[in-house]
Amino acid sequence: MKTILRLKTIKNKSIIFLILIISSLLLAPISCSLKDAVKKCKFKVDRIAIKDFSNEGFKAVVTFKIKNPNWISLTIDDLEYTVWVNGKELGNGKSEDKISIPRKSKSYVDVPLQIKLTELSGSLFKILFSGNIEYRVKGKAVFATFLGKIEYPFDLEKEMKRSKKKKSEKADL
Repeated sequence: MKTILRLKTIKNKSIIFLILIISSLLLAPISCSLKDAVKKCKFKVDRIAIKDFSNEGFKAVVTFKIKNPNWISLTIDDLEYTVWVNGKELGNGKSEDKISIPRKSKSYVDVPLQIKLTELSGSLFKILFSGNIEYRVKGKAVFATFLGKIEYPFDLEKEMKRSKKKKSEKADL
């Protein structure tokens, strides 16, 4: 009787092990496909707009253009970034909500940016009134998938020449 129970236990363990191997083989291509889908996404800074000034600093909004060329919709759980202007760290931002990006589309996402004047010291005027403005936005997006989270780092750089604007227009970087 003990021999029969041992054989059944060994047989059950073998079946469970076989199921795990088959599941792994079936999920591996899906996992690779999801990672490839995330890598195909393109991030771009559409604009940086200054919103509110105060004695402590000012608030801005970075608008990201996220292009999803994939056959599946994607969700970003977390988006964190740091902005540098002319080599000086300007501030950090983090998404407040999950971001859904429909399949085969592009989405514009506003993410707040908090800037403290004390961190910029005397270089603020130099940054804002210099002839050319170089900015860099570096961060990561964490995509949520049914197989777990996938991190996507990004590093975006651009040089812009300041155009003279009329007083009625808002200041955008």
